[in-house]
Amino acid sequence: MRDATNRGNYWSLPPQALLAALGSAEAGLPGTEAEARLKRYGANRLGDAHHALAWRLFLAQFRSPLVLILLFAAAVAAIVHDWLDSLIVAVIVMISTAISFI
Repeated sequence: MRDATNRGNYWSLPPQALLAALGSAEAGLPGTEAEARLKRYGANRLGDAHHALAWRLFLAQFRSPLVLILLFAAAVAAIVHDWLDSLIVAVIVMISTAISFI
């Protein structure tokens, strides 16, 4: 059981073993221990959220390897003058990325 807590696999432990590994009890921490942990680890709060810009979110859709491969295929099709295939692939990629963005 100790091995599971060292790797952070708390989900696989029985409840009593988990409580023991975390130094807690079913009723929670005593007030003094809670204060000590608050001083040691700080408040349990999420950090400030940063607002992502819309254009960055849209461009992030093109970081997928599959999207990049499809865009490369569309470019190759355009280079060999296979305009219809190039257009079809490009339109499908744009629709897919637009749906993902929305």
